Amino acid sequence: GLNYARTEGVMKTSGNDVLGFNLDLNYRLEKILFSNKFTLNYTEAWNPPVSFSNYANANPMYPKDYDGETPKYLEDFTAYSSFGNGLPTFIRESNPLYNASLNFINETSTIGFRNNFQVDYRPIPGMTIRGKFSIAKERGKAEVFKSPFHTDYEDTPAYQRGSYIKSTTDRYTYSGALTISYN
Repeated sequence: GLNYARTEGVMKTSGNDVLGFNLDLNYRLEKILFSNKFTLNYTEAWNPPVSFSNYANANPMYPKDYDGETPKYLEDFTAYSSFGNGLPTFIRESNPLYNASLNFINETSTIGFRNNFQVDYRPIPGMTIRGKFSIAKERGKAEVFKSPFHTDYEDTPAYQRGSYIKSTTDRYTYSGALTISYN
């Protein structure tokens, strides 16, 4: 069979595509049954530039006094701690809309297959000799880019701002078994 599904995420610019294929083959030759099951899966996902929790944690009552431009920060304020030394701390509340307007990449993809082969041999009534072999391979890729203008890098030296991570994972597995049973 063949299947495909596209899911739009709750957040804008998020979602995934899933494509799958499977094939089952069986062949009987007198006392021997050959069976093969093959599956292939491909998944591609894209994530939003700013998580839902960043929007949820932003106070909706911040003043909207800007002229057509999205401000970098929602609010600047000084907080005084009653613990420790009581020195003032300057706090800036990042604007998730500003960070979402910057260039970004946050994507992953995975492709993999599995093949299961099995042979059942029944030489006499009540006796089964079964051999199995399975092989699987999966490759995953991820790419994440965060703009150097993101508010996370405000206090970072200019030459250290921004991030780009690209990774690839490969997994290869196999297994086999031989069993003899008699009832």
